[in-house]
Amino acid sequence: TALGAPQAFTISIDEALNDDTFIDLKDSNGIGDTVVIPAGATIASVSLPEGNYFIDTHVPGMSDSDLTITGAEFNNVDGVPTTNNVLDIDGTGDDITITTPTLQTVSGNIAVEATGVENVLVTVIDEVTKDTFVVKTDNSGDYSFKVPDGNYSVLAEQSGYNTAPVSVAVAGSSLTAQDFALDAFNKSISGTITNSSGSPVEGALVTAQNLGGGFSSSVTD
Repeated sequence: TALGAPQAFTISIDEALNDDTFIDLKDSNGIGDTVVIPAGATIASVSLPEGNYFIDTHVPGMSDSDLTITGAEFNNVDGVPTTNNVLDIDGTGDDITITTPTLQTVSGNIAVEATGVENVLVTVIDEVTKDTFVVKTDNSGDYSFKVPDGNYSVLAEQSGYNTAPVSVAVAGSSLTAQDFALDAFNKSISGTITNSSGSPVEGALVTAQNLGGGFSSSVTD
């Protein structure tokens, strides 16, 4: 089957977010493209052959029902926007805009003995939808993310430290000073990793997960 003429358009989002946004545009055969709007950016350029495409969005911290999609949506194949998420990419009015709900900023610092820690993974889970995304602390141990109003579980994780998730309620305003103090584990586990022949295995990743929160990992010598 001959492909349609290539059509160039853009996909934009109204807020620069702290994690990547992914937009899948696939035809009925699953052929198309996955477009990424990088963290901190608001627009991406796309080129696809003319045709009909299903759109599926993956916006950090938000479900599809939170979003409004406009632009190419008026080209919806059945004439009723959002009923089947099928777009007609035809070279006319194809630019897509994703509008998020009102977002609040949650920010804080993660420290060990009052010193901020860089590259700590901060996992954010919507307690209702279970949508999940991850941000990292900067070189001062600071982190921030944007979410709609709701209840979230926030977990800071760094190898070798004991942590536990905390609940954060976002309701109409931004939250600051959502800080974590990490406590170092004070126990050690040692052993040897071998293969089926009994020979030591170099470079094997070993992770111990604390059931109460936190983990520690090491690589065999």
